[in-house]
Amino acid sequence: MNYNAKIRCPAYRAFIRAKPCCVCGRKPVEGDHLKARGFGAGKQNDLTIIPLCHQHHSERGQIGNEKFEAKHHINLWQVSAMFLIEFFADLERRMAVQIHVSEKS
Repeated sequence: MNYNAKIRCPAYRAFIRAKPCCVCGRKPVEGDHLKARGFGAGKQNDLTIIPLCHQHHSERGQIGNEKFEAKHHINLWQVSAMFLIEFFADLERRMAVQIHVSEKS
């Protein structure tokens, strides 16, 4: 799989949307993709989303990851990794999950 592959996982998106905001604990949340590849490229990797309330989702988009992490004392990639571990640690879910990969050049 190449770096530009588009990875979609509806079950993981639903899992993230059921969580509280990883900054303030509020619900509802939006699944915020940590990495999109270029303006208009669409969201490339569902496995890099984190749960953020609308306020924090907007704030991260406005000030960027570095300032957001410093302000809220959070490591976004570490949070993303912990949610992935929690999601895939469930054997039943792991056996049933479908991940769709679209290779792009």
